[in-house]
Amino acid sequence: MTKTITWRAILVALVLIPVNIKWVTQYEIVLVAGSPTTLSIFYTSVVILLCLAGANALVRRLRPAWALSRGELLLIYMVMNVSASICSHDFLQVLLANLPHPVRYATAENNWYNLIINRLPDWAIVKDKGAVDAFYLGNDSFFQWKYVRHWIRPLAVWSGFIMTLFYTFLCINSIIRKQWSDNEKLSFPLISIPLEITGEKGSFFRNPVMYIGLGTAFVFTIIQGLATIWPSFPVINLKNLDLAQYMVNPPFNAIGLTPVRVYPIAIGITFLVPADLSFSYWFFYLFMKFQYVFGAAVGINTIRNYPFIPEQCFGFFVGIFVFALIMARGHLRTVFSTVFNNKKADDSREPMGYRHAVWGMILGMCAMMIFARILGQSPILAVCFVTGYLIICFALTRTRAELGCPCHEVNSSSITEIIMRNAGTSILGARNVIGLQIFYWCDRCFRSNMMPIQMESFKMAEQSGMSYRKLSAVLIGAAFVALLLGYCIVLDEYYRYGAAANMAMHNVIFGSELFKTMESALKNGSITDWNGVGASVTGFVSCLALSFAKVRIPGFPFNPIAYAMMSSAQTRALWSSALIAWLCKVIILKYGGLRVFTRALPFFLGLILGDCLAGSFWCIVSIVLHAPTYSIFP
Repeated sequence: MTKTITWRAILVALVLIPVNIKWVTQYEIVLVAGSPTTLSIFYTSVVILLCLAGANALVRRLRPAWALSRGELLLIYMVMNVSASICSHDFLQVLLANLPHPVRYATAENNWYNLIINRLPDWAIVKDKGAVDAFYLGNDSFFQWKYVRHWIRPLAVWSGFIMTLFYTFLCINSIIRKQWSDNEKLSFPLISIPLEITGEKGSFFRNPVMYIGLGTAFVFTIIQGLATIWPSFPVINLKNLDLAQYMVNPPFNAIGLTPVRVYPIAIGITFLVPADLSFSYWFFYLFMKFQYVFGAAVGINTIRNYPFIPEQCFGFFVGIFVFALIMARGHLRTVFSTVFNNKKADDSREPMGYRHAVWGMILGMCAMMIFARILGQSPILAVCFVTGYLIICFALTRTRAELGCPCHEVNSSSITEIIMRNAGTSILGARNVIGLQIFYWCDRCFRSNMMPIQMESFKMAEQSGMSYRKLSAVLIGAAFVALLLGYCIVLDEYYRYGAAANMAMHNVIFGSELFKTMESALKNGSITDWNGVGASVTGFVSCLALSFAKVRIPGFPFNPIAYAMMSSAQTRALWSSALIAWLCKVIILKYGGLRVFTRALPFFLGLILGDCLAGSFWCIVSIVLHAPTYSIFP
């Protein structure tokens, strides 16, 4: 039997975790030359896997017994993804930037001490002035007791929340895995690259078509990078074209920013999904822009927040969640009958037994609600926040399993934003506003969310014959180790360079986004936005209608998952790449058939790999020069 989860693979992964975290944090918070963890495929993990696969091929020639199996390589890749997700631009980096911020920037004018700080438990933030000042000024080391002792309690408490969240994700994935992977057979397009890299026969690396795609993406990205460093370098502008500059007359000038950007990695990923999904992506983008133009034409664009795109998208997320449950109703009936009616179901192959998973999910949700309650949320708000947060994570996991979106930034459609904007802060009250907004760090963008990464790990485990239960234990251990190492590495970067000194200003902006929004909400207040509530309901109903039409009407071209991705600027910017991928796929299938499509597929996989390699190249150049160079995205 092929070896998969072995101690040597775990040891290699443990050695590489700090390397991966250091790489990510140097690039994202010190140099800010790009953000590897804002893409659905973490190219740091891909390049590490590629290097291991190359070294492994050499070892296999010299010492076959020492070579790692496909399962072992995939296990290391999964651990790299978990470590990058934990320490990412949308998770740990934001938490650590937020904890000292209110004490550093509290003044007599903003009255943050009375308004915010004194209303938070001592363990919720870092309150020692000396530890906070050193964090922002730099030229120091975190590894001193005078600093460490003030971070221990906040980090310990927030670690409990993070590990509870990770465990709850694992429970939910254990419940739904069989439905998505075995029953619906979703495609999970994002795992194509690691599966091809670790293929036992090595045919992927012997395919010249793949190298054409790799070379195309690599050369494209290198040229774009050179043009960034030397503006006089000749280059075709394929990333900064804005169609809005040609729309100068009303009502068309209401279209707003309409970027046309070519991302090889996005073209490659989108080519892997069904044509209806890639079509829906660019079609719904144009439909969203039509709403702006239509509003200007009929005069309703004066309504505050029109056309309520974030609210619509939130409704679509809830619709995706509800429809996924409807599709899984038979499977879920079996699961809950096993738990509550003592009926037997075969769950021996699942990451957890169904009884364990269901009760673990319930207890995890209750623990997070209690935590939110302690931080100031009312019981009703705590239930709404935790449930809404998990619904978005569930919907994103479904989106990646089906669409494999290159980026899935949520931002303005997050549960915190929706509640604050639509319920109204005047109704919520001060304690609820503070208790809700303090979770901003994990409810901000969702681009590196841990739940989809877990589900994709289980799908890769299926492909390599790996034990789901052993993998679950490894993932939990990897998350805990990554969390501890992340604290040490990321905090030392802050204390060495200074969050407000020799690092990019977004390390300060992370905190400003949270606490200035909190200050404004507490001082100014807002009332319920019924238009926004109506837009969310409209989005929910539209999503269900499109979803039912999709399964009932053969050839129905619109997939609601694509509309949910219109909630932020980064995901919208992928529309032109989706259009290119759709055109390529339609033309190839129409004029070449399945045979030509199969031959062309390695080219698009090569685009993904080439962009990952070129992105890593510019990342390493930035680290060596200690200066930002070029980022493949956004």
